[in-house]
Order: sequence, then structure tokens, then C-alpha cells
Amino acid sequence: VGDVRNAATLRVLQVAVQRAAHPDASREELRTLVEKALLGERELVVAPEWFAEWAAGRGVGVDVRLKAGWAHNELTRHRYEVVVHKDSADVLDLADVPAVVWGREVSDLAALGRRVERSVGPVRVCGIPNARLVEEVGAAAGVGVSGSGVAFGGPLDPQEVVVWARRLGRDAVITWSGEVVGGFDVVLLREVRAASGVFVPGGEVGRIRANNPGLSRTLGPLLAELPEYLRARLPDYMVPTAVVPLSEIPLTPNGKVNRRALPPPDYAQVSTGRAPRNSREESFCALFAEVLGLARVGIDDDFFAFGGHSLLATRLISRARAELGIEIPIRKIFDLPTPVALAAWSEESAAPRRPGLRKMFVEE
Repeated sequence: VGDVRNAATLRVLQVAVQRAAHPDASREELRTLVEKALLGERELVVAPEWFAEWAAGRGVGVDVRLKAGWAHNELTRHRYEVVVHKDSADVLDLADVPAVVWGREVSDLAALGRRVERSVGPVRVCGIPNARLVEEVGAAAGVGVSGSGVAFGGPLDPQEVVVWARRLGRDAVITWSGEVVGGFDVVLLREVRAASGVFVPGGEVGRIRANNPGLSRTLGPLLAELPEYLRARLPDYMVPTAVVPLSEIPLTPNGKVNRRALPPPDYAQVSTGRAPRNSREESFCALFAEVLGLARVGIDDDFFAFGGHSLLATRLISRARAELGIEIPIRKIFDLPTPVALAAWSEESAAPRRPGLRKMFVEE
């Protein structure tokens, strides 16, 4: 099976693509762009784990290998090759080969060479940072969308390891790392052999195995119908204001939801969009948008449903006092949380501007 796109590095690839297309985007904006790109992906992408699990259930062997060559491009960074062995009689199983961790037990090729010379059988080296991907992996980590896994040593080019092994009279079998995002493992053999069990899955919880290329065609109608479906079955306070589709739930290394990696809701898409009808409603819409950090707010949009809280309510009161000369009790923000309601209340109450402080002198 040739030219397989790697689902395990798809987020890393999309961060690079979106950063190039949107160089001024913030971390939160990049996370949102990446999620949209993942959900709109129309090509099949498959993680090496899928092939390993598929083979284990059918009694066949699979050999998962990185692409060979010195080039650093999308093909060599994010694609790989798979050989399926139906008859495993003459195939060397490498799944249980003794392993050393790169950066802990060996830190350079010279030390690895000495280790290999002392070994009678094959040697596996795990978790080598991939020089083809190290910059993209670093960028993804900076945005907060890369998976778990820690690399301990310096990066190597996979092709460099292949050439080095040949000089030692060894065959280097290069596969993906099951633990380090974008990293690779190498198994060093004394002779070229047909092999299986080359890729060893790691312990990461919930890593995606394959995408659904047809999802982009069904997601739009689903998101359009979901709010009405929920309103018909749930009380108002339980109906979410915004629905954010995710390609997968981001998890911490211990399997809990990584809330910091979640993209922010796009409230602009769920705004009522009803425009202000007079200058007072226009002023309150502008204040809501400023305090909530939104580009636009409709007159029926709820302050708290769009991300507001008590501290932002205090700021809204301060801005209304400064801009409109209106004193709003904080309780009113909770009772009347929309621009149209506050505008109507302010006109009815005609609350006067708080008098400014005057300098007073006392004669002794």
C-alpha cells in the first residue's frame, strides 16, 4: 500500500498549512482554522496503528515504513508505505525486539554503533525526533494542538540513519514512533529480511485511527438542524449557544479532556444578527461587542450566552457609564442580558449621569 497519508501527523501538517495561509492569526484562531480543515478533509488519512490493529485481528503481518530519500517535503514528512505479508512463515517478526530509548540510553550514532556491535540480534531504537518534521512539530506544540509524547534526544534525518547503518553493514528499518509525535523508530538488522511488527503502537489514549472523508458533505446540514433538535427536547438553559464540531477530543497524557486545546466558539455564526433600530440600541450593541471581544452583536444576543460573566458585566457597567452616562445596577445585566432590553430599560429609567468629583477646600 503506497503513499498513505498519516493521520497521526495530520494536525501537525494543518498547523503548517494554516500558519502559511494566515501568518497574523492568533493561537486561538489557528486552532479554529485547523479544526475546520480537519473536518473538511476529503482525502483518506490513516494512522499506522490502524494497520497494526487490522493485521493483529487477521493473523497477517504488516511492515510500516517511512518514505526513503533526502527530500524534506509533504510526501516524505507525512506519508508512508505499508507491506502486508499474508504468509508469515519466512517473515521476521520485530515486535518484541529489545529496545533502547533515544536520548536516554544512547544519544548519538557513535554510541548506537557500539551498542549494535555488542548485540547478537536486532536492536530497536525508539523515539528519535524526525529532522524532517521537527520544525512543524514545534509549531504545532506552540499552538497547543500536538499530541502527547516526549522526545529526549536530538533530531536525526531518517535517510542519514539508513546511510550510516549501511556503513556498519546493517540494514536500517525505519518506521513511525508510536510514542513521539512525528518521531521515528529504527530497527537495525544484520541482513535484509522481510519483516513484520515493525511499527509498535504506543500507549496514547484516543488517538485517531482514520478520518471520514465524507464528513464534510454531511456536517453542514447536521449543524444547521442540531439547535432546533435540542430545543425541542431540552429546557432552554440546557441548549448550548454554540456548537463546535471537533475531529477528535483533545486529551491530556492521563486521558482527561485538554480544555486549553479546545478551539473557542465562533459566536458570530450563532448571533441573531438583528440590527439595532435606533441609536441607543446601536450603542449597546457596540458596548457588548467591545466587552465580549466580538466583531458584531445583534440586539437579541444574550450577554452571558456569548461568553460574558460577572467580571465582564462590571466592565460593561463601567463602559456604559463612560460612553453613555448611564448608571446600570449589576443586577440589571443579569435580568436584562440583551442590548434591546437594556436599551429599553435605560430609556424608561432615564438614569442621570453620576456627578463628577469636585475638589473641595476647607478653611481652618
